[in-house]
Amino acid sequence: MKKVLIVGPCYADAAALKKFLESNFSVNTVELTKIKEATDFLKQRSCDFILVTRICIGDKKPGAELIDYVIKNCPDKPIIMLTRFPEAQEKAIKAGAKTAFDMDLLIGFIRPSMEEKRKRVLEYLNEQLS
Repeated sequence: MKKVLIVGPCYADAAALKKFLESNFSVNTVELTKIKEATDFLKQRSCDFILVTRICIGDKKPGAELIDYVIKNCPDKPIIMLTRFPEAQEKAIKAGAKTAFDMDLLIGFIRPSMEEKRKRVLEYLNEQLS
């Protein structure tokens, strides 16, 4: 079973994301709200996959800080930025994130125009988490 580290979302979003991932994939999740918690976790424990929000709710630090840390210290770990802002998505990918997408594609209201993008995100997650 793979371990997924979720960093930054508010408690309600983290709970919804955890429920979605654990009910659709064979994974265990760990939820943290601060960048320092995440870097400390990664120094002491292992995980297979990391999801980080654009701004972490616990310390108001940018998720890009965690992307930088992961790229430098654990380059084999796939990290994904969760944000609805296209410019932040582009920056995250340029910084080394495997991809970036809106968390609403997994846990929120999906407009019909978003359905194709949602399918691509689910296919990507299935490749990474299966």
